[in-house]
Amino acid sequence: MGGNGDRAHEESTETLRLLQQILESGLHEQVAIKSINSILALRTNEEIYATLDLAMIDLHHAAVRFLKVGSTPSFILRHDSVEKIEASNLPIGILKEVEVDVVSAQLKAGGLFNYDE
Repeated sequence: MGGNGDRAHEESTETLRLLQQILESGLHEQVAIKSINSILALRTNEEIYATLDLAMIDLHHAAVRFLKVGSTPSFILRHDSVEKIEASNLPIGILKEVEVDVVSAQLKAGGLFNYDE
């Protein structure tokens, strides 16, 4: 989650804590993100929003699902190439209905993924 300044840091920390609790309760990731969007919209009359860049890694199948909402691109570095993972949606808390872009990728031995945030 992104932002600038102390207030943005506090909001991001609180939003991440809440998202973690919702995910640990067993809700599907997209439902959890939509819940966070609704909570941010109800919390205040001020404009509060958050970007989200979540990687869900399946260690058994060496697969990763990126859930991106208003975030900067991520990258998967491979031996001979770089795969750019990006979304074109708005941050959480701006619109009543949030769009979650999900990008799936297969991980391979020796590969890395990197977040620029």
